[in-house]
Amino acid sequence: MMTCKQAAALLHSGEAQTLGLWRRLHLQFHLAMCGPCARLRRQLEQMRHAALRLRGTFAGEASSAHGAAMATRILEKLRNAPPNGESTP
Repeated sequence: MMTCKQAAALLHSGEAQTLGLWRRLHLQFHLAMCGPCARLRRQLEQMRHAALRLRGTFAGEASSAHGAAMATRILEKLRNAPPNGESTP
């Protein structure tokens, strides 16, 4: 059985989409059985979608290069965030 720590690490890294069949099944089984991890997955997806919308909003405006760069940094932070909830500088 996959642990919450392992599931969170996969979800935070964004590698969940590229897992092999067995590993993906283990993750899906864990998410089906573990409410907090399933909630974490939904929250991460919402944050990623919001950051992508933000980047798309600023990408269309030539004068908002700073905004587009900020959205890109937010996406990078989400991809590289530690799974235990600690913040990074």
